[in-house]
Parts: sequence; C-alpha cells; structure tokens
Amino acid sequence: MRGEFPIMACSTIPLEIASKHLTSSCCVALSCRQHGQIRAAIQDVPVDRFHPCPVCHLDCEYTLLGPGGTHKTMPFGDEVR
Repeated sequence: MRGEFPIMACSTIPLEIASKHLTSSCCVALSCRQHGQIRAAIQDVPVDRFHPCPVCHLDCEYTLLGPGGTHKTMPFGDEVR
C-alpha cells in the first residue's frame, strides 16, 4: 500500500466504485491556455480531440488518464501546481 490508496487492478475499479457509492467518472488531464494543467473528472470518455475546461469552458487538448469514481458533482477539475 502506498500512502492511503491501495494499488488495484483496473478490473476491480467498478466494484470499488459501487461498494463506496461513488459515481463513475473518466479522469482526464487537460492543457488549458488560461488555467494551465487541470485534472478533471467527467461523466463519459471524450470522443473528440478537444474537451472543454471545467473552469472557463475553452476547448483544450487532453490526455485520458483512466476510470475513476467520485462523490463530487461532475464535471469538476483541479489545477495542478
């Protein structure tokens, strides 16, 4: 175990999400011209080349990070410092 999060196989993520009553999300890293690097959770896997910044809604290039779960209202994002 590293820190407070156990390392788990991706196949166990849906079970963890359900057992903790989380909402399924897709995690992305956005490169926003106004806000810099933002890690965001969105409801669906993006299908376009760009995805809007959750702060300013400008279209941004992104990197798909993988599946996740959250208690927060989506979409949301946190600036990386």
